Amino acid sequence: MPRRRVRRTPRKDTGPFEDLLEQCQRAVGRVLAELPARDREVLEEHRARVVEVTHRETRAALEEIQGVLERVA
Repeated sequence: MPRRRVRRTPRKDTGPFEDLLEQCQRAVGRVLAELPARDREVLEEHRARVVEVTHRETRAALEEIQGVLERVA
């Protein structure tokens, strides 16, 4: 089965935390779009929670990376 091409919008030159929630929502949407219909239906019910967890973990990872970069700079 051929994979769908995801049309990506040009990336804005923003700081690491600006629009992070919006980016996480789009990322979750892209992942869900790639799943088989049955799996997608099940996960759509939990979409808000998936976005919340993705946002929290991504933000924590970015903060950790930023801390390391500041220490080595």
